[in-house]
Amino acid sequence: MRRWQVVIGSCFVLGFVTAAIAGPLVAPHDPYRVDLARALAPPSPQFLLGTDTLGRDIVSRLAWGARVAFVVSTVPVIVALGIGLAAGVVAGYAGGLLDYGIMRILDVWLAFPTILLALGLAAALGPGLRTALIAMMVVNAPPLIRLVRGLVLAAKEHAYVEAARSLGASTPRVLVRHMLVNIVSPVIVYTTLQTGRNVILAASLSFLGLGIQPPAADWGVMLSEGRSVIALAPAVATIPGLAIFLVTLGFNLVGDGMRDILDPLMRS
Repeated sequence: MRRWQVVIGSCFVLGFVTAAIAGPLVAPHDPYRVDLARALAPPSPQFLLGTDTLGRDIVSRLAWGARVAFVVSTVPVIVALGIGLAAGVVAGYAGGLLDYGIMRILDVWLAFPTILLALGLAAALGPGLRTALIAMMVVNAPPLIRLVRGLVLAAKEHAYVEAARSLGASTPRVLVRHMLVNIVSPVIVYTTLQTGRNVILAASLSFLGLGIQPPAADWGVMLSEGRSVIALAPAVATIPGLAIFLVTLGFNLVGDGMRDILDPLMRS
């Protein structure tokens, strides 16, 4: 609680999670109900943040969009974390040709720009939620593999690992009981920061037409639909943009604070 950035960031993240869970239950209107007679209505007691170009309530679409943003920001990180831990630990601990092979595959993997990779996946699979999730999993996994591999390479040279080996500990026990518990802190920090970046990436894919498709209540779709009337009704685009900014900022503040808390050098 003494670290203000963790408190502020946690408030943003908690609000985001709460909206994702309970938002659709408390949304004041149907986010898909079109009413052209109320298009671009200003904020009012009935529509707290106004309406979009099709007369849909912005608050309701924000609440429903939080659920989509939560899924596309967390699921790829969880899957990438599993892949990163498995491949990174194997590459770092085994070394040799296996490590060399995994690293060369990663070199090719990381050579593809994110948007170019998403374009290829969209062409092969068609735009939509599935394409967005797959593209983000593919993008999230390589940095995690590299991070875990580097941490394992450093950890396996420490005295406590040598002591465990000398006492006859099996390889799985050394990896799980002695190494993973000592490298988990930077991995947690990285995944927290990556979750915030995924909110931006998912919105970018939807904005470009490669991710979630209209009329879905998605923050990137809301940005794309609002850009055509930004001069006439700037709130239609700026409100979902502000939501993306605050959620990303929240995860970044939590990640930075956790890095300071979990790093023994920072604590000292």
